[in-house]
Amino acid sequence: LLKKEQSADDRHALDTVLTEARRAARIVKDLLTIARREEGGSLVRVDLNAIVRYIVDTQHYAMETRGIHTSVQLATPAPHVTADPAQLEQVVLNLVVNARQALEARLERRAAPSDWRPSLDVATQVVDGTVTLTVTDNGPGISARDLPHIWDPFWTTRDEGEGTGLGLSVVHSIVVAHGGTIEVTSAPGERTRFTITLPLAPALTP
Repeated sequence: LLKKEQSADDRHALDTVLTEARRAARIVKDLLTIARREEGGSLVRVDLNAIVRYIVDTQHYAMETRGIHTSVQLATPAPHVTADPAQLEQVVLNLVVNARQALEARLERRAAPSDWRPSLDVATQVVDGTVTLTVTDNGPGISARDLPHIWDPFWTTRDEGEGTGLGLSVVHSIVVAHGGTIEVTSAPGERTRFTITLPLAPALTP
């Protein structure tokens, strides 16, 4: 379809479909990577801010329709990391979607103060040769009982049929394979924050 004449809107939609189809193929590859304990994918110099902006943009409509306020604060100049772009997109997507779903769950249960406003904050920051990516939501939080299990494959708190329990396991595997770390802090009833730290890519030589 992209090889044919298309309106600007149709071409944008088709480009998005193609990008997401390729992402789906990479998700399968990531699962195989976990199963086989192999590393795959080509590593290139990646603008982390550009990936964050793209992922948040793909989720904007879903969050806006639920009244979720989104804040994005990006480091300047844009931090670059050495990574597989598709895998890094998958990491950011998983964290943003998990946060969105946690906020939606709290909205549906109406288990929040009357003045509570659902919010999702995404930020990048450069610190001592590394870049941190934080994804924070003010959803229901994660209980102390569940927190130690969130990286376990196939473990999930969702109802049967609503989740595979692989999302955070995939995220953890990808981050570690890229020489990074990922941590989570949570205050039940207040907020949850995921923090990823990755080494900065070497500066480009003139």
